[in-house]
Amino acid sequence: MAAVAALRGHAKAVLCLAAAADHVVCSGSADQTVRVWRGNGKSSYECLAILEGHRGPIKCITVHNPSSNTCLLYSAALDCDIKVWKLCFSI
Repeated sequence: MAAVAALRGHAKAVLCLAAAADHVVCSGSADQTVRVWRGNGKSSYECLAILEGHRGPIKCITVHNPSSNTCLLYSAALDCDIKVWKLCFSI
């Protein structure tokens, strides 16, 4: 096996990961941010958004897809908060 891509941008350790939609992945970090990444279907990804608001490391994220171009992202952190984010993707 070989890695086909590396997503870099968090300032501290990545603690959790969730797939959101086709070629979209979300990562939670000890830097207190969630990043939303979209792949081009090959080997490169771009950061679509940096979600800020937690006051502690993000330990858990999950995604619920109500439709193909929107989803809800839930993030839980050591600040004792669960945040709900609405993500919209252009087709």
